[in-house]
Amino acid sequence: MRAYRRRLGGVALGVVFLAPSAWAEDLEFTLLNAVDSDLVAFQVAPAGNDDWGRNLLKHRLPRGVETQVLIPNGMPSCTYDVRGTFANGEVLEEDALDACDLGGYTFEK
Repeated sequence: MRAYRRRLGGVALGVVFLAPSAWAEDLEFTLLNAVDSDLVAFQVAPAGNDDWGRNLLKHRLPRGVETQVLIPNGMPSCTYDVRGTFANGEVLEEDALDACDLGGYTFEK
């Protein structure tokens, strides 16, 4: 069973997607970790695709810390599945996020 939670909001969450046009452009956003364990990997895949690709984090992300994340060469869709892997071994996933309309995102339990 997947365990995840998402929170929508504005800059108060520190998570904003910047995607005026996601077609073939880079998608940059801020990712916030609200889980008690360090986030050690963040991966995305086009919705419904099981190929998670590489880790988009440049460093471990402790609780309460945010970082900029870049999805290079955006897909011709705004819809992504996301996966976070934590130092304690827990994996949190969420399917079908609309990165073009999402006002905020944070990993939390």
